Amino acid sequence: MDDLLDLLKDLDKAIVGKYFVWGGLMLGLHRDGKPIDGDNDIDIVLVDDAYIDYSKLPESVGSQKYYMQEKIYRRGYPTFKPKNKWTEYISYIRMLPENLGMNRCQILKIASKSYSDEYIKPEFSNIYIDVDYLKLDKDSQYKNKYFPKCYLKEKEIKSIQYVEYASMHIPMPTYLDDVCERHYGETWNIPDANWKY
Repeated sequence: MDDLLDLLKDLDKAIVGKYFVWGGLMLGLHRDGKPIDGDNDIDIVLVDDAYIDYSKLPESVGSQKYYMQEKIYRRGYPTFKPKNKWTEYISYIRMLPENLGMNRCQILKIASKSYSDEYIKPEFSNIYIDVDYLKLDKDSQYKNKYFPKCYLKEKEIKSIQYVEYASMHIPMPTYLDDVCERHYGETWNIPDANWKY
């Protein structure tokens, strides 16, 4: 996690606009006051028109568009190796908005036709940050088109709260009890080593 936090420090200097940490790091810092043991990446969301000024990233940092997300990674580490390239691709196909609600057979049929053309070979290292972008929709919710169940309300992103950890000020949404319950369920505040997304 130390390597990931160092990468977040570099990325923080290159982000123009509002962003928040998300996912496991948000949950761990809010619930436990520290990252979750075994969490192997950091997720962030850029809000509205926030963007990454790549000219401000050091040469030791690279980026790759990888299916639904952008990966910001530390160069010089071993390249990320998916456990199963086919399963990773199917997960991407399943998350596309036009495929929501399709059954497994339908997803496999679509994936088998497009896999050879659309498969992306990972270039990013195993020290990476997932970057997602949230935009305000007609329901006044900030959503990512690939993860419609994971959203932030306007009041939750109106201001930023900073959590101090490892000599960093880490930006988080407000109303975090509500955000964590919506994202992780009613038992979000009880650690579960077997929890799966």
